[in-house]
Amino acid sequence: MTESPFRALARTNTREMLRDKTTLFGAIIMPVGFIALAVMLSAVLPSEPGVDPVSLFMPFGLTMTLGAIIFFGTVSPIVDLRRRGTLRVLGTTPLRRWTFLLALVPPRAVILLGALALTVVVTAALGSWPPERLASLVVTTVLGAAFMLAIGFLIAAFISTTEAASTILTMVLLAFVFAGGGILPLELLPEGVGDVLEWLPPALFTDALAASLTGAEPTHPVWLAWLVLVATTAVLGAVAGRVFRFDRSRT
Repeated sequence: MTESPFRALARTNTREMLRDKTTLFGAIIMPVGFIALAVMLSAVLPSEPGVDPVSLFMPFGLTMTLGAIIFFGTVSPIVDLRRRGTLRVLGTTPLRRWTFLLALVPPRAVILLGALALTVVVTAALGSWPPERLASLVVTTVLGAAFMLAIGFLIAAFISTTEAASTILTMVLLAFVFAGGGILPLELLPEGVGDVLEWLPPALFTDALAASLTGAEPTHPVWLAWLVLVATTAVLGAVAGRVFRFDRSRT
C-alpha cells in the first residue's frame, strides 16, 4: 500500500525537527523556557488586591510558548527550506501547497499539547486552575494556535532568508503579546487604545485563555473569542494558501 504524501511528509518533518538543532530549539527548548519564566514570576511576585501573578503570567507564558512552537519551530524551517532550494525542488512535483504546509503540523501539535499539559499541571500546583474549564482551555489553545499558524504561513509566503524571518517573527510575536495585554495590561494603556485593542484577536485570545487557564473573569464571552479566531484564521489561511509559492522567483 502506497503511503500518502501527507503521512510521508509528516514523518519526514518529525525526523527533521528532532535532528535540526535550530528547529528543536524553537519548538521545544524555547517553550519550556517561557513556561519556566512564567512559573518563576508567578511564584516570586507577591499577590496584591486585584492583581494575581499567576493569572497574569501563566497565560503570558503559554502565549509565548505557542508563538515559539509555531513561529520559530514551524515557520522558520519553511523559510530555511526555501533558502536551501528544497521548496523549489518540491515545486516541480505534483505536491499540493496545503499538503506540504499542513504536514508540518502533526509533530508540532504533539509538542503543543505537551506544553499545554505542563502549563496546566504547573498552574494547578500554584492553585489557580479550574478543572471544569479544561474543554474551554483546549479549544481556546487550539484556535489561538491555528490563528498564529495562519499568520506564520502568510509570513512564510514572502520571506526568503532565515535572518529576516527571525527578525520579523520576533516582532510579530511581541506585537501579538502586547496587543493581547501580556506585556502591559490593556487598562493601563492610553484612553481609547485599550478599548480598541480589546476587540482584536490577540486580546480576545488572551482574555479567553486567562479565563480558561486560571479562572479569571473574562472581559468578553469566551465564545466570542472563538468566533473571531475562527473567522480571522479562515481569512488569513485562505490568503496564505493563495499567495504561498514553492518558488518565489516564479509569478
